Amino acid sequence: MGNDKTDDLVKTVLQGMGLALLSLGTDDSQGSDLELGRGGELIHLKVRDSKGKLAFHVSGHDSEEVGRQLGLACLHKVSVEHLDALHLRPLNQPARLQTNKSS
Repeated sequence: MGNDKTDDLVKTVLQGMGLALLSLGTDDSQGSDLELGRGGELIHLKVRDSKGKLAFHVSGHDSEEVGRQLGLACLHKVSVEHLDALHLRPLNQPARLQTNKSS
């Protein structure tokens, strides 16, 4: 990438994107509690919704694998109806321009 400010900005954007995906996967905009632990060679991540109910339990050998598993778990929970409703939400102007160019 480049300098530290750019790296920090990219990390912050990706963190926001991950939290948005987590919110979609749990269907809970109130926030989630994360529990991280090790069991043998695996890292385990438990995600609880705002009511304390277990939403996801994923594991992997490293943080990258745990992140991929969590993203996939979130996508598995998002229904077609939910995606259809999301499709109706307006995007910010720059995002709209980008999607129109690719059509």
